[in-house]
Amino acid sequence: MSEAGVGSSKSRAVERVSSTTRASASRRALGFDTVAGMNRWPALLAAAAVLVGCAGPTPRDPAVVAAIETGAERYAAERRQREDESLQTFIERFEAVARGETPDNTFDALLFSGGAEWGAFGAGYTAQWAELGEAAAVPMPAFDFIGGISTGALMAAYVASGKSERYASLEEFYRNVSPDWIEMRPLLSLLSKRTISLVDNEGVREQVAMAVDDALITDLRQAHAEGLQVAVGTVNLDYGGRRYWDVAKIAAENPEPKERIVDVLMAATSIAGVFPPVEIDGALYGDLGYVEGIPAFQGRGLPAFEELWRQRNGDTLPPLMRLWLVYNIAIGVVPEPVELSLVPIALSGYDALVQATFTNPVNTALLLERVTAETRTPEIEVRWIGIPPDFEPPEDSVPFDPKTANPLADIGREMARLPDGGWRRDPPD
Repeated sequence: MSEAGVGSSKSRAVERVSSTTRASASRRALGFDTVAGMNRWPALLAAAAVLVGCAGPTPRDPAVVAAIETGAERYAAERRQREDESLQTFIERFEAVARGETPDNTFDALLFSGGAEWGAFGAGYTAQWAELGEAAAVPMPAFDFIGGISTGALMAAYVASGKSERYASLEEFYRNVSPDWIEMRPLLSLLSKRTISLVDNEGVREQVAMAVDDALITDLRQAHAEGLQVAVGTVNLDYGGRRYWDVAKIAAENPEPKERIVDVLMAATSIAGVFPPVEIDGALYGDLGYVEGIPAFQGRGLPAFEELWRQRNGDTLPPLMRLWLVYNIAIGVVPEPVELSLVPIALSGYDALVQATFTNPVNTALLLERVTAETRTPEIEVRWIGIPPDFEPPEDSVPFDPKTANPLADIGREMARLPDGGWRRDPPD
């Protein structure tokens, strides 16, 4: 990443680093500081587990429980069918690109990571990118696939139309986040069997419901009509597997899709234990960020793509696929001595896990780029951006705080104006 103008110099970062910088960068970006001080959240979760364990679990519908316990084969079959349908749509869009029926001669996928209010970075970047138009260092293509995890789920849905005003509205949404959107539950409430999370995020749901208006649903329907998939990642907590939802397809196939779209977007942002899971069709869903930090290849991946492409197109090579990865977290680690104490050691290990969750997909994609340069099934190019590792939110900031979101949106805008657009094609540091 270019160092000009975005404060990414590692020497300055080391000089400025505090004893909590690395911890706050990872955990705040995932929303884990929503319990008012991340040095306390593991203890609170442990206390919650003990208290709720004593009180007994929240009861679920026995019929639903029975269906889950006996439904492994059905679940696997349904998952396989969804993957086949998604792959079919994916191939058809590739074929449309190959026939010259889309604005570009490349297949372009825009992928957003999680990051809670740190999504302001990606929102600011893409808004500026869209505004620059052909004057951008790397002009924004017409995207053929859009995906998001956690906060990136809302971002993906919002920009599906490709309209510049949508990118501007997304940035406005993040610049106006509020701590009032969430509320920490009283510790004593954990004694209740009905308590399923540390934080009440009903305020977030209200904001998401307002964002999913008639205009957005119309945009999603149009995107589906044009063959665009808008994939939102969640994890099925009952079966332990990832589940991607095409919210453009949901909009197109349902006369009243708003509630289901809001459910899916809320599930995508529901960090297990911190925010309540969302029940959809009898199963509980939560944030996929525990599993992968940014959308990865779905289903059976490139081998299945290659097989189906050859069945349909013979030896004709597919178009070039460009992956545009937008990381709404600080990528990279600033050196920091770890205090010899239980909690700091445990949290340092957790931070390393978070970094791996987010950086492994880009490393895998870069490896595939090298492999597919030879096989061209399809050939892949990878570009990614992320928040500079030395970014520090204000000391007095709280979750969903504009004091954090607005500087991040500004950083995103500044990065989009760099001579190279800030895009990196090398592995993360």
